[in-house]
Amino acid sequence: MHWIDETAEQLIKNHPDTDTFVCAAGITPSGPIHMGNFREFLTSYFITEGLKDKGKKVRFIMSFDNFDRFRKVPADVKKIVGDSFDKYVGMPDADIPDPWGCHKNYSEHFASAFVDSVKQFGIECEYLYQVDKYRNGEYIDGIKKAVINRKEIYDILHQFKTKDFVHEKKLKDDSDRDLYVPVEIYCSKCNKDYTTVTKISDDNMKLTYKCSVCGNEETIDINTYKNMKLVWKADWPMRWAHERVIFEPGGKDHGTEGSSYSVGKLLAPKVYNFNAPDFVMYEMIGLKGGAGKMSSSAGSVPTPADLLKICPPEMILWLYSRVPARQSFVFSFDDEIIRQYHEFDRMVTAYNKEDCPQNIKDIIKYALVNKKDKRSSTANAQLLLSFGSIVNFDTEMVYNLFKRVVPDVRKEDILDRLPRIKYWAETYAPEKITRLLNDKNTEYFKNLSEKEQKDIRETYRLLKEKEYSLEELQQVLYAIPKDNSLSDKENRPIQTKYFENIYNLLIGSSTGPRLYLFLGALDKELYLPLLNF
Repeated sequence: MHWIDETAEQLIKNHPDTDTFVCAAGITPSGPIHMGNFREFLTSYFITEGLKDKGKKVRFIMSFDNFDRFRKVPADVKKIVGDSFDKYVGMPDADIPDPWGCHKNYSEHFASAFVDSVKQFGIECEYLYQVDKYRNGEYIDGIKKAVINRKEIYDILHQFKTKDFVHEKKLKDDSDRDLYVPVEIYCSKCNKDYTTVTKISDDNMKLTYKCSVCGNEETIDINTYKNMKLVWKADWPMRWAHERVIFEPGGKDHGTEGSSYSVGKLLAPKVYNFNAPDFVMYEMIGLKGGAGKMSSSAGSVPTPADLLKICPPEMILWLYSRVPARQSFVFSFDDEIIRQYHEFDRMVTAYNKEDCPQNIKDIIKYALVNKKDKRSSTANAQLLLSFGSIVNFDTEMVYNLFKRVVPDVRKEDILDRLPRIKYWAETYAPEKITRLLNDKNTEYFKNLSEKEQKDIRETYRLLKEKEYSLEELQQVLYAIPKDNSLSDKENRPIQTKYFENIYNLLIGSSTGPRLYLFLGALDKELYLPLLNF
């Protein structure tokens, strides 16, 4: 059984009386929302689809934690603003200006980019913005419950005491328990969270704080002060209860023993009278070729928008859904991506046949955008790269070349894939771009043996004097270097060297696209002069 179906079935079994299954994901839009964050979003989405398949009502929500503090200036932002944004550290992400000036604030810039990308996948999601929910008072009851139960929360946190816990609330030892409050207060004057609670009223509803940045000291009422939020490990279970979340995945930073899920699992029933949702800890995604470690605070992070530049949305969903969330997988930015295109096409072709194996059906059904029938693409990625290289990726010319090799090619397939292959090749694999040489490679030809030179001349003669079908052309090319006195096995290295010579004379490389397809698609006038010796 596919992992998505298995997880959905387990959810139904664990929650037999649930009417609507709420599946959640969340991210702080403090920088580009990268392809690692996207795995959390897609994991929750896939489970909603699995539940729908089993006739269940679902609600899929994505929380943007834009009320979190601005912790540091990401590298790519620093390139634009220099040190001028350092002054915003400690403020809510949603209160910081957009460095690019195209959105109303910093966090919206990154959240909007993510939402725009998701639209291309045909995914319907309800987006929640935490700054709005906190400031419109929606979470007041949750905050009050946390403050009233602050000592119990302290005790639970203390079970998993870490440096982070001490740092978060500036706690040094158990004597701080009486003054512990699981909230972050943004100062009413400087809007930063460098505040310390110095006094708590007997009814727990009034807090006195002092700001270490501007020196402001004041007493606030929890019922009316809207510039405060729960600390993360209390905030997460509060939101589970508020939204009635049944399933939510998380990375290792949230799922390992002692991390936020462990704490939340104890806090949720004790403070909010709600059991923690079912949880899947997803593995990180490896990157191969042209990309580094995924981090929102580092520059040049691959985002869903970056993935869409090199792969169609269905293929991206396929890459994420075919591997269980608990397992890692590698997203390739090198020439392995061409092989992945081929594997995806092979599976889609099998999916469209009546005798398709069940395991392939289970994989491809979760890669369908808008659940429309997925036709097999007629635009082979390797041929797009080969033909596109020769004609500078001109759509009309590539289409005309393709028709010689694949007569029933659909132009919409070319239009969908060619820009992605072009972007991938030019950005991540420029060495894979095949271009015909401008002049004959005479120096290379001179260094060939007499037999090899004879084979080149014979190739020129045969190709010039006659038109061949693709099948005939393949036979001719293999026959030219063949020595009939040798076995097929003995001929193989001779033929390999022959193809290597042809490639060097045509494109200046020892390897290239399948030669008979390559030559069969091109006009002879383009390449014959390069073989005329």
